[in-house]
Amino acid sequence: VATSTVTINGEAYTAGSDYAITKAGDLAVVVTTTKAGCNDRVQEFTITVGDAYEIVAMPEGSWNVALGKTVAGSSTYQDNPNYSAQVLTDGGLGLRWVPTEEDATTMWAYVDLGSVVNVSAMRTALAIDDTKGNLDWIPNSIKYEYSTDLEGEWKALGTVKTAFANGEAVASNDDRWVALVLDEAVEAQYIRITFPDGAVNGVSLSEL
Repeated sequence: VATSTVTINGEAYTAGSDYAITKAGDLAVVVTTTKAGCNDRVQEFTITVGDAYEIVAMPEGSWNVALGKTVAGSSTYQDNPNYSAQVLTDGGLGLRWVPTEEDATTMWAYVDLGSVVNVSAMRTALAIDDTKGNLDWIPNSIKYEYSTDLEGEWKALGTVKTAFANGEAVASNDDRWVALVLDEAVEAQYIRITFPDGAVNGVSLSEL
């Protein structure tokens, strides 16, 4: 019977247990397999961890004021309603908005909340490629802005860097959300998203 031991950065790791990653850098992983009467087999490899990010929880007691509201978008792939920005407020993750601009920095979408309401947080779902189970159209960041009347300039709320690399597999629907929680609520009727840092293959989102 063969047995294996694993070390990460020189420390023993127990299979199936959590391993906390607190900062970007390289993880040196060594797997040693032993079997009576055989030479030990040692496999070494390195895992590179990118910049750390925080998974943001939505404020307690918050609700989705954008659900079912009207959305405008910069463009729609093949003019297909199933790819229009309107699907961003349908409350589901099955459909996705697919804009057509080659330059992601020119893409935009905004939701009309129907009246001026207090907004304390925004959450956006990245779209999953159903045939691959991964994220193929990832904006490098999402910028949130607001307005009360669509007159004058949009006011900035904040920009959030996305956590996933292009083509990365998604374990669950909870993993695909990008969130921005405000220190103080603002009064807004319109919330707009743009992508100032571009994207890898383009942009596709499921919910706003």
